[in-house]
Amino acid sequence: MSNSLFDLFINKKSAKIIWETLEKKYGADDAGKKKYVAGNWLWFQMVDDKPIMEQVHVYENLVTEVLNEGMEMCEILQANVLLEKFPPLWNDYRNQLKHKKRDLSLQELISHMRTLAT
Repeated sequence: MSNSLFDLFINKKSAKIIWETLEKKYGADDAGKKKYVAGNWLWFQMVDDKPIMEQVHVYENLVTEVLNEGMEMCEILQANVLLEKFPPLWNDYRNQLKHKKRDLSLQELISHMRTLAT
């Protein structure tokens, strides 16, 4: 511990109190990180000039980051949001899937996409 930090915490009675003080001071970034990862997920958009499955992988990583921050969302929401992010060349496929009676999970949607992309 640096001298300046040592001087700040020398008067604390226990490690728990020191930890709580550090959490209050440096733990405030959690809310900012949640907003950042949620924003990345919401603003993500697929484009026609990149391979679709690479973009799907990026989307899956964004979903994982959101979930890792403790924000919950069901698989059907994840899949429906992905549908809305399809590139323009996939509009017909998106419309076809939107009119299905059964909702797809994210993994089911990705499996369908993989068969079309190959």
